[in-house]
Amino acid sequence: MSRITLKVNGTAHTVDVDPLTPLLYVLRNDLGLQGPRFGCGLGQCGACAVIINGVATRSCVTPCSNVRSEITTLEGLASNGTLHPVQQAWIDEQVPQCGFCQNGQIITAKVLLDKTPNPTDAQIREGMAGALCRCMTYYRVQAAIKRAAATLAGLPRKVGDLSADAHNAKADLSAEARSAKAEAGKAGVA
Repeated sequence: MSRITLKVNGTAHTVDVDPLTPLLYVLRNDLGLQGPRFGCGLGQCGACAVIINGVATRSCVTPCSNVRSEITTLEGLASNGTLHPVQQAWIDEQVPQCGFCQNGQIITAKVLLDKTPNPTDAQIREGMAGALCRCMTYYRVQAAIKRAAATLAGLPRKVGDLSADAHNAKADLSAEARSAKAEAGKAGVA
């Protein structure tokens, strides 16, 4: 065991853990943060994402001893009791179904908007590709990101106001979902 100090959401925390303990376990079990979730345990689905150095980092495969910079979790996005525009857009666009992946979706969207404040629909799809959603709410995720981008830019946006590109993306994603489901069925996974 080692004493490791992590700065999480602006506060320093010292924990006594094995240095190879995944950051996710420390965040959830030792610090009581419930935003990051255990999804795949392989760093592939994104449910465990946190922000480190401006990057959506998979905390399930990141040893806590490797973290040298501040960590921002879903809980750290709000400021003075006000949700971050991405969080509010998620509510306004009614993105979640089961909600399990939402941590990774929101964290990844925040990082995307930090790097690309006014992303195209193609940039959103590319930027969000590593954040998986089993409920297939991708078109609502895209609408929420557009809403958050507009809010961050100071532009008004109405609930459900999808661009034509987002409507086309919904159709594209639906076709992709049908194709993926068919492939999974052939492989005996579905």
